[in-house]
This record gives sequence, C-alpha cells and structure tokens, in this order.
Amino acid sequence: RVDVRLQFNQEATYAQLREQLLAGKVDLIFATEVDDPRTASSYIGDHQIVLLVPLGHRLARYDEVDLRELDQEDFISFDTNCQLRGVTDQIFRKLDIRPNITAETAQDLIIYGLVAASHGVAIIPYPLGGVPYNTKIIRIANDIPPRRLYLTWNKDQYLPPAAEYFRDFIVRSGEVFTQFLKKQGHVLL
Repeated sequence: RVDVRLQFNQEATYAQLREQLLAGKVDLIFATEVDDPRTASSYIGDHQIVLLVPLGHRLARYDEVDLRELDQEDFISFDTNCQLRGVTDQIFRKLDIRPNITAETAQDLIIYGLVAASHGVAIIPYPLGGVPYNTKIIRIANDIPPRRLYLTWNKDQYLPPAAEYFRDFIVRSGEVFTQFLKKQGHVLL
C-alpha cells in the first residue's frame, strides 16, 4: 500500500540512472557497475555484445565476424551520452578502424529499426526480446570484455521494505540475468 513501482526505463542512460540512484529518486537499478562508495551491488550476469546487421547485408551470411570488417562500413551508434558509445569507440581505436557513423541514438529500439531499414550495422547488447525484425545477430570474433551487470542500491538511502525484499531475493538468487538468458535461449557463446 505504499507507492511501489517497478519501472523499466530504457530511455535513461547509465549516467542518468546513476544520478537518479545517488539522488534517492530510485531505490535500485540494473546497470553496469556504479563506482561510488555510497553504493553496494550484486553481480547478476554478463550481457553479451553482438553485431546487428540487416538480413540482406554482406555480413549476414556469417555467424561470427571480426570487427575489422566494419572499417568504412555504415554504422548506427549509441550517442555520446551512452556508456556503450565509449566502449565501441575504444574498440574501433584499438582495431584502427573507422566505421562511417550514419546515425546516433540512445535508444536500442531505434537502432534496431535503423539497422532493419539498412541504414547501417550496429554493435549492441544482445536484444532481450530476440532477433529484431529483418535483422541478424552475429557473434563478434574479437576479444571484447563482457558487459557485466549488477543490481545496485544506495547504501546511504532508506530502502523501503518492498525494495529491500526484492533486492534480497535477487542477491539470494545469484546470477539471475544469466539464468534468464539461458532460460530464454539467448546465450550465443
């Protein structure tokens, strides 16, 4: 009977989620690790990074691709406010490749649509809803660090009993994200 809400917010970037957690606007977040002494977290699993291509694309015939294939390729990117943008930029620098960024967005769903419409390819976290329409998910052959996900809370803020119960359930259950992916058949490894 207390205003308990579970909110799926795909519009918020990592920085926005972190800020909301530290400001006490949300009790718990699922995200990559928050490096702040005011927080505590529990590891819930790895979210695989994959390449998304349109079905008719030249790379769609492969199940695994070396990212060097993306040099000068039209590319749909997360915008600069997104943590994954920094990851892809770092990968491109390391491989000394320069994809042609044709669009930038913070929204996974917009990326799916732009790729499906053949505006480019994208590096994304494995889509939890399965393969987006008119696209193919391809494993990345390069050694890319896993995207480790955590349930995180602010140790300095009051945690309502419902949120505390939910947090404790997730912590007791272990790698719930990994378990979810396996149950859904989304593990490509």
